[in-house]
Amino acid sequence: MSSKILQTVILSNVFGYVSPMSGRVRSGVDAREQAAPPLSAYTSISRRNIFNSGSGEDDALEALKAKKIEEPMEASGLNVLLLGTTVGPPEDTFAVIEDLETREQDLYQVGDTVQEEARIVKVSRCQVVL
Repeated sequence: MSSKILQTVILSNVFGYVSPMSGRVRSGVDAREQAAPPLSAYTSISRRNIFNSGSGEDDALEALKAKKIEEPMEASGLNVLLLGTTVGPPEDTFAVIEDLETREQDLYQVGDTVQEEARIVKVSRCQVVL
């Protein structure tokens, strides 16, 4: 405990550090200086595109245009409900399917059998092909 007090005293005298627990504000510091900088201060980060993010809206629009529109598929007739999917590399692509009779939910991947009647051929975003 005494080491914590000593550390706080040294930091406040040498570096002007104020403990968040003290409730004090450093003298001479204007509230405007403590406010977050404007968004224009971050333009160099977005210009450099360090996260390879692109513009976002343009990329999404291009992806929709490039997406191949598939033929509508017929329903399977199984008494199941698709609750959700996660799509990624084949080992990380899953579908959560609920059996409506037993109310049991299970995790499925491509090649798994649903209700011993249908085999999963493809898992895509919000869709499973049996």
